[in-house]
Amino acid sequence: MNQKDIHLADLFYNEALESQKRVIKFGDFKPKSLGYFDKLKAKRAINYFQKLLKIKPDDFRLFFFIGKNYQSLKEFEKAFYYLEKSVELNMQESILPFEASIVAIHLDLTDKAISLVKEAIKRNPDEASLLAVYAMYLLIAGCFTDAQIVINQAFKTSPRDNFIIDLKVIVDEVKLGHLTQPTLYSLFNK
Repeated sequence: MNQKDIHLADLFYNEALESQKRVIKFGDFKPKSLGYFDKLKAKRAINYFQKLLKIKPDDFRLFFFIGKNYQSLKEFEKAFYYLEKSVELNMQESILPFEASIVAIHLDLTDKAISLVKEAIKRNPDEASLLAVYAMYLLIAGCFTDAQIVINQAFKTSPRDNFIIDLKVIVDEVKLGHLTQPTLYSLFNK
């Protein structure tokens, strides 16, 4: 890349980051609808990141941020494509498969969501919240015994985490037959 391309790339990247501020959320299982101006910001960020892809076609961050912006727009199919591509391009960061798993679960691709969160756990095995999300996906998939084993493991690691505590109660109640098998919607819309 010549100096002009480097300057242009930096300009696009900074503009895109600025545009997406307060638009994208991490770990967001229940995305809210964006207002008119936030939608414009997300689309503007996507446009800048796509221009950057022409300069840096293998930069996982660009794919990730495009995916996150599409997710904020609730365009889950497009979001999943870009997030999954970021997972392929970077084999270290656990946030990449975790965020892709959230979009997969919104698309009812439960097996893919499970596979992605397992990849996130492989990349960051000490993160109890990833185990809890894995247990949640197993519960949604109807694998109650496995969900109980995994949530108990997460609880042992992080017994004060409210999400883990709440999910453990739900898993135990479903396993006992006191609650029906939940969906993502029912878990986050109480």
